[in-house]
Amino acid sequence: MSTIDSSEEYAEPLSRDLAEFLFESGSSRSRPGSEEVQSRVPEREKRRSTEESTSPISKERPKHFETKVTGLGPVKSLFNKLSPKNFERVSDQIRVYLAENQAAVELAAELVTEFAICQQFYSRTYSQLCSLLLKKLSKESAQAFRTRLGILCKRLFEVSENPNPNSGKHNAEEELDCIKKRKRYVALCTYIANLSLEGIFESRRVALCIKSLLEKRDEASLEAACALLQTAGQKLDQSVKTSPIGTKAVSDIYSVINEITERKLTSPRMTYLLLDIVELRDRGWKPRIPKDIPQCRK
Repeated sequence: MSTIDSSEEYAEPLSRDLAEFLFESGSSRSRPGSEEVQSRVPEREKRRSTEESTSPISKERPKHFETKVTGLGPVKSLFNKLSPKNFERVSDQIRVYLAENQAAVELAAELVTEFAICQQFYSRTYSQLCSLLLKKLSKESAQAFRTRLGILCKRLFEVSENPNPNSGKHNAEEELDCIKKRKRYVALCTYIANLSLEGIFESRRVALCIKSLLEKRDEASLEAACALLQTAGQKLDQSVKTSPIGTKAVSDIYSVINEITERKLTSPRMTYLLLDIVELRDRGWKPRIPKDIPQCRK
């Protein structure tokens, strides 16, 4: 004959979630072992905060990021929601918040730059947000936002550390760190190119950035130059018609590219990337693969 013993010794222990629900939500019930369950909660919160602090985005943020941007909690959540589909609604909420908190405008410029670098896929969306804020904010706030944005992009572009993983001998960990820096640098250049498309940066300055990158001749700089040309190359060609200075800058850029590719001064991968830019320009900056897939099958 089998009996069900309801004594505490043989009772099945409560699951963690159920125990927390019963003993932490104001319930008057008590159960042996509840103190142990409650003691786990601070540990869980501590572990969660540790995981957040070691997330990829928080690792890549500068040291001053966590201390200075503490007052932008609502804006951070809005940046996480921002996408091309809900751009109009979310960007308007960000604009309203910054209009009411003008002291947070410069910090918002840092925040949007960091998001654009960490999420390169939405770089164009963040650049469009910058353009909208410059148009809709007050004159003083817009000037502060533009100034801070320019200083930050210039400082990041002129970073002294070489993000090239092939320079010198590295162990696996150092090589991985170099690859991350290289990806961030390419994402930054894509963001700068998108800002120039929105008219925030002059095309002449973008051309000077490309020329300086090509003169370095290392793979990281060449890849960043390709990112700038792929995004803003068409606008550079259009600016040639209105500015003689722009004409000389653009001609210098493609003369350096021809020299690198013809003399094979870099790796095969970078040579093909540069040749792809030249071919893209020859096609009038139209992609090689048509948008209509059935055309490829024909």
